[in-house]
Amino acid sequence: MLDLGLSNTFSVCRMSFRVYYVDDSGDSMTGIAVYSWIEVDADQLPNALAVWLRFRQEVFDRHHIPVDTEIHSVNFLGGRGHPSTEEKVNQSKALRHEIFVDALKTIGDLPGIKVGAVYRRSPHRRSGFADVMRDTFCKLVLGVDRRLFLADHHGFMIIDGNGDGSCREYGRLVRSLNLSGRQLIAGPFFEPSDLSEWVQMADIVAYAAYQSVVKRPGKEYCWTWYADYIDPDGPQEV
Repeated sequence: MLDLGLSNTFSVCRMSFRVYYVDDSGDSMTGIAVYSWIEVDADQLPNALAVWLRFRQEVFDRHHIPVDTEIHSVNFLGGRGHPSTEEKVNQSKALRHEIFVDALKTIGDLPGIKVGAVYRRSPHRRSGFADVMRDTFCKLVLGVDRRLFLADHHGFMIIDGNGDGSCREYGRLVRSLNLSGRQLIAGPFFEPSDLSEWVQMADIVAYAAYQSVVKRPGKEYCWTWYADYIDPDGPQEV
């Protein structure tokens, strides 16, 4: 079933809240950790989602990728899987890049939302990189809590839930921060990306943010995607 961005956890909250959809990117081999966030005023959720779903319908009409097929950045751009019912689309990296860029443009123009990302570079690799990811996530949470405090709003986070134990880890990290303002009133809550349009959008933003920082040779075409379509100042280093 396609998730419409209004989970059961959201239904208990009043519509004056802001919802933050969060996903991560990065690589222990590069030492770069990234977390993206999409901030949505709760009363704007239906309007923004309607724009996104129109985009997904256009992708289906043009490229035969069903609306409920997940666009997972790494797999989609890497040419993996068969998202389209047309094999010529599946085999064309150029078309996949075009669709991905159109997705970024759509996200950047969604009504009633704000988008951003934070990152950290570290000399730590492999097992030591887990601490870098945790620290970067904590910086994201503190930044979100401050945004809510300055705006005199409350809200909560929804994060990709992948069944690998990270759900509990994220909850422990948020509780460890002892957020005194309690602007983030609950959670984080978790939704699997294949069932959440919003988490998929956060994944797309996180991928573009990571590419803008890592700047891999041979991938120059995606170095400026984040600056071009999300934020000209680039992701924030924390």
